[in-house]
Amino acid sequence: MFEAYFDLSTAAGADALVVAGYIATADQWQHFDREWKEFLADENLTFFHMTDCENRRKEFEGWDENRKLAAIKRAHGIIKCRTNIAISAGIILPDYRAVIAEAPNVAKELGSPFFLCVNGCLREIANWIVKYNREGQPIAYVFEEGDEGKGEIMDMFRKVSANARLKAGCGCESFSFANKRIVTPLQAADINAYESWKHMINQITTPTPLRPIRKSMWSLAGHPNQSRYFDREELLGLIKKLRQKHVRDASS
Repeated sequence: MFEAYFDLSTAAGADALVVAGYIATADQWQHFDREWKEFLADENLTFFHMTDCENRRKEFEGWDENRKLAAIKRAHGIIKCRTNIAISAGIILPDYRAVIAEAPNVAKELGSPFFLCVNGCLREIANWIVKYNREGQPIAYVFEEGDEGKGEIMDMFRKVSANARLKAGCGCESFSFANKRIVTPLQAADINAYESWKHMINQITTPTPLRPIRKSMWSLAGHPNQSRYFDREELLGLIKKLRQKHVRDASS
């Protein structure tokens, strides 16, 4: 049995939204949980939240730069040791809003940015299953329960679970929601989501990169990963497919 944990990262007024996480076997997640709790205890933390760490606020208040970097390095080490692969999907929000304005008749079918990113993660997992011959190995999906759009994702997974081809394609055994303060693998997902989001903001949402690639992003990029981005071109491709489906349905 594999388990996949995902979290969302964005910010008010930001130009990008990302859903990202990790896949590992249930056994490896058990080892992760033990090592992660030891890490939290050593740092006197109740849980690890990357945004708070980055800005040295809340439980990270008073940390100097060296302590922050050492903690991130240790966190990355545990993640890379105990997970099989990182999965992420991001969307450029101004592109999404522009495409929706141009094609309001298919806006509902296209789905929200969160929906598209979760769907993108499922497609990348389907690719991973084929690439590494994981067919027939079930995956339990877990999402952070506080992320907005929970109902839309529940509907998606109900449809996946009811379709044998889709269910087998992404290995969906079950789906659920949990609190990352309690479920430690979601804290790993939080780190991947944050770094993937920062990478989009700094490198992808503008014609010219705003900043060099973050060292922490390079650190995580050294681990097996699969990702995709929804920009204007990708979104228009999805719109085209929806319109073609409407034509087929009308003619049948």
